[in-house]
Amino acid sequence: MEMQLRSPVRWAACVQMLVGLGCDTFLEVGRNVPLMGMMRELAPQAKAGAVGTPTAVQEVAIEG
Repeated sequence: MEMQLRSPVRWAACVQMLVGLGCDTFLEVGRNVPLMGMMRELAPQAKAGAVGTPTAVQEVAIEG
């Protein structure tokens, strides 16, 4: 736990790696959407969405 608190977040590197691997759709799960704005800056060509409830997650899973 201590290491997790002291280690840097490598969000940009992770997103770039995923895009490089061919990921083109990202889904943020939660009531707030703090990561979607960063996602749009890091990978503007990717599709990004957010869901805030368990029901919405299930609906996206069924559609996908």
